[in-house]
Amino acid sequence: MEKYTFDSIAGYETAKNELRSICEFLNNKEKYLAKGAKIPKGLILYGEAGTGKTLFAKVLANECALQFINIDLTDAIEPHDVCEKIKDAFKTAKASKEYSIVFLDEIDKIMPDTRRDYVSDQSKRVLTQILTLIDGIKENPKVFFVATCNDIYDMPNSLIRAGRVDKKIHLGLPNLSSRTAIMKYYVNKTKCTFEMSCESMAKLIIGFSGAAIETLVNENVICSDNDNFVSRDVIYRKINEISNGDVCETAENKNTRLQAIHNVGHFIVAQTLHPSSYVLDGNEDFSGNGFFEAVKNEFDDDDYDDDDDDYSDPDDFEEEDEPEEPEKQKRNVKIEKIDSASEKDYFDLITVLVSGYVCEKVIIGQTYSDCEYDFESIHYAFNNMARAGMLGYNYYFIGNNYPNGFWEQFVAKKQEIVAKSMKEAESIILGKQELIKYLVSVMMKNVTIEDDDLEPLIQMFNESKTK
Repeated sequence: MEKYTFDSIAGYETAKNELRSICEFLNNKEKYLAKGAKIPKGLILYGEAGTGKTLFAKVLANECALQFINIDLTDAIEPHDVCEKIKDAFKTAKASKEYSIVFLDEIDKIMPDTRRDYVSDQSKRVLTQILTLIDGIKENPKVFFVATCNDIYDMPNSLIRAGRVDKKIHLGLPNLSSRTAIMKYYVNKTKCTFEMSCESMAKLIIGFSGAAIETLVNENVICSDNDNFVSRDVIYRKINEISNGDVCETAENKNTRLQAIHNVGHFIVAQTLHPSSYVLDGNEDFSGNGFFEAVKNEFDDDDYDDDDDDYSDPDDFEEEDEPEEPEKQKRNVKIEKIDSASEKDYFDLITVLVSGYVCEKVIIGQTYSDCEYDFESIHYAFNNMARAGMLGYNYYFIGNNYPNGFWEQFVAKKQEIVAKSMKEAESIILGKQELIKYLVSVMMKNVTIEDDDLEPLIQMFNESKTK
């Protein structure tokens, strides 16, 4: 039987240190009991599929010399069968002379879903059985319960509260350093030579789990030539195959793709016009260029009410009314410090704001209902320019002081500027369609891409096009 040690885990240094601390406690129980500490009853390992949760449990069992008792529910059809198998596993552990781990993989599949209004009696029965057995560990402290789940927030509080399974370790999708370590781990097991370094490949696979990286290496080895050489072209092809193959065409994934196209459009145009700190995220209404965020922060809407877009009605601009500004998302982007924004900065901002709309039209041929925030922000930007005098005296206004026909002229000017911005955004996006499609495929993993990953990702893509 294979022995699993900490060397079996590539990357995940923070999570490994957390596991080491649990091993230290379990291996030196008497020392901690003498101090008055209580032995924990269990551990939940949670995170995305393929991140190594089961491996962590096996490493824990081996490093602490614990008997590993796996609760296999593959043939358990009825709730009664599930309860009996769980009860039998705890009974075996308690009867053993050895300290044992009782392991339950994917516990979230049999637990009541806390996010649903309706909870079945069967899942309640299973939960009650597990809680009873965990509470019984107090009388027999030779049992340590370990379970895995995808989302800890799906778990009932009665199970994960302090005093029950109060130890938790999160195993998310690996970051760059962990992806590199995992890549090296699997590549070193092969007899092939890869044209690209492990670090270079790791930069291209943001959002890949450990299991997906193992599959990627294996697919590359299968496609190696007679000299056991894996070319750059093969690597890129396999990365794209796995990236696209992992995504099923569900309604949820379709929406994710639409939002990714929209936000990558913002990213491409913003970084072309003014490179800055950037966070690329799949959330709605998210724009993350540090410079243009600073320009947007200059908006001051105290002088007009924006509840109605009918500019022919003077009552829409009463000074005492407070407008509702577009809700701003919390962002991790580093916002630049600027003294004041120029006319060109505002024109560029409007170009960035229309670029999500334009990118949808270019990439998929039509637009969807996710442009409201952008257009609302354009409205605020344009009015701010007018009130700051950037558009000239003819478009300057204070409160209700404007001549007849002013708003018709005002709206026409805004339409002229927006049309020009759309043309500029379209020109940029048409020239970078391949990069846009590649970044969208990365974002289909539904991850946030920070500066540290974005720059090497784009660099590697550009290098691949010159080979």
